[in-house]
Amino acid sequence: MPAISRHFINYAKQLASHNANAHFLWVIDDGFHFEAKDFDSLLGIAPSICITIITNRYNLTLTHYASQNEQLHLHFSDFDFSKLNSLGFDAIFYRVSKEKPVVHHVLNHAAAILQPSAALVIAGRKNEGTKTYLDKLSKQLGLNVKTKKEGELYFGIANTPTTENTSTALDSSNYNTLREVATCCDLPMQSKPGVYGWKKFDLATQQLIEFIKQRYNNLNEHTVLDLGCGSGYLSIAVKTLHCRSLIATDNNAAAVLATEQNLITNNLAEATQVVADDCAQSIQGVFDLVVCNPPFHKGFETSRELSDLFLKSTAHKLSKSGEALFVVNSFIPLEKLATPYFKQVEKLQDDKSFKIVRLAH
Repeated sequence: MPAISRHFINYAKQLASHNANAHFLWVIDDGFHFEAKDFDSLLGIAPSICITIITNRYNLTLTHYASQNEQLHLHFSDFDFSKLNSLGFDAIFYRVSKEKPVVHHVLNHAAAILQPSAALVIAGRKNEGTKTYLDKLSKQLGLNVKTKKEGELYFGIANTPTTENTSTALDSSNYNTLREVATCCDLPMQSKPGVYGWKKFDLATQQLIEFIKQRYNNLNEHTVLDLGCGSGYLSIAVKTLHCRSLIATDNNAAAVLATEQNLITNNLAEATQVVADDCAQSIQGVFDLVVCNPPFHKGFETSRELSDLFLKSTAHKLSKSGEALFVVNSFIPLEKLATPYFKQVEKLQDDKSFKIVRLAH
């Protein structure tokens, strides 16, 4: 069990040993390496202990554990805390996210719902700004914070003060608001904090879009899957080429919101679906074209498991006569990783920064 998970579980067990009716909130995104079995020993202390998870990761909703365990309740959203305000948690656990506006958004809401005598437990590495976040809990949100350090990890326990204290919300960059950030195919594109690379039109995606435009005059005979759609740039591009139908999917709740809105705003939503899913595993049918700028990072770390998941899913969703076009950093050995899944693996373009690889059966 990773150190942060172990610390969280041990602290929760300590609280549960004194309160058989304890209710804990876990805030989970890509930065937290969570396994459902981590909760088994905690929930086993007493049948009345309850864990609520709020997550922006759709894949957690697919776990057998989450659907079968009556002591565990899962909320999938773009960190919408509105339904959690009245639940009265004894502790809130949060491993800091990769992006500062996300952290600020979560801490603002966690502090707001923190009950007297309850604890907000947060953790993260030194180079992730964890100590700064702990300082802000004290100086801006007015909480009492105890901090300890173990190697590169910081752990903090924050409580509401016994006397009334003023607080100033942390700057979350208007977390809930979509805003125009770029143009794609001469159309305005909106995004928001919580979507990977939300502030800019990713250069790798730009390169793949230009390649697709050169390769296809139109896509009116093609069904298309945008795998890991992000803010929806690839979806917008294939729709402007008049693809017959499009399904765009992402594991991240904020990405689904952004892509859906971009298709609607630009009048391209006809014959489209935007679906929250774990790498298209629940999507039925096969596609003539799969386009993908894959996120080969899981939270703060490069993930071989994630790259295999994208390639395996693409192999299942690609029609026998179709092709998949991936764009990745030039140093990623995509050709080698793809060989077990595809008969045809071809590098079509490489500018030493990004490369485009064609995959086919």
